[in-house]
Amino acid sequence: MAFGIKGADAFKDDPSLVEWLVRIAESDEQGTKNVRDVGVHLCAEQDWDRFYEPSKKAKARFESLKKGGMYCMNSVDGKGEPVDRRLFGNDDTVPYRSVEIIFKPCTP
Repeated sequence: MAFGIKGADAFKDDPSLVEWLVRIAESDEQGTKNVRDVGVHLCAEQDWDRFYEPSKKAKARFESLKKGGMYCMNSVDGKGEPVDRRLFGNDDTVPYRSVEIIFKPCTP
């Protein structure tokens, strides 16, 4: 998964102005809920290698996104525990795992 916010001409990712927060929220069959903060990093070539091959029509756009400004979720959480990225379920009434991507403005 890669994410970013791009304006008319540039990505909006100046770390002095914005911060990315990613959280994995999940619950089990007993309704026990858990939320973990997961760090992010600028996507590197090895991150892009894990994506499916884009269609011919999407190839140019995909390649342009690789030039910078896109972020990828770390493979471990803030405590060094592996992150299970498989998402499932649709709400709090059944077991689920979801991801929250938060684009948080900073006070300059």
